[in-house]
Amino acid sequence: MSRETISRLIAASTEESNNLHRANLLFEQPVREVEDADPMDVPSAFDTPILDSYMQAGSEALLTLTNFTMTEFNILCGLCEEDVQESWYDGRGRQNSASAKDVFFMLLVVMKHYDTWERHALDFNFRTPTFEKLIMRIMALVEPILT
Repeated sequence: MSRETISRLIAASTEESNNLHRANLLFEQPVREVEDADPMDVPSAFDTPILDSYMQAGSEALLTLTNFTMTEFNILCGLCEEDVQESWYDGRGRQNSASAKDVFFMLLVVMKHYDTWERHALDFNFRTPTFEKLIMRIMALVEPILT
């Protein structure tokens, strides 16, 4: 009786092991792709044309410009996103030409690369006074949150 039970359990275990092996062969690649895909590495599709244009050069571009990976940038941006979004689009009248996330990206570039306002404004295709106002406004919004 015990030999039959052990034989049956061994056969069931072997069959289960074979099923797991076949399933692993079938589904290993799709599962690995899903596990490897980090949602924080994907830039937000929420209207960020400036950031997107730099990201077309690859993730190394963001690292070079800001010293942050896309994941780190999204985490940092996420810390202050709610408060910034609330204030950025608040009020009547003319809306900003750049999204808050784009301007946050430009702020990090300005803080890393010490250069004149004119030079940075040219890099991002803004007039100098407009660029300076954008950067100072985003800095005033994120400074209390990030300190």
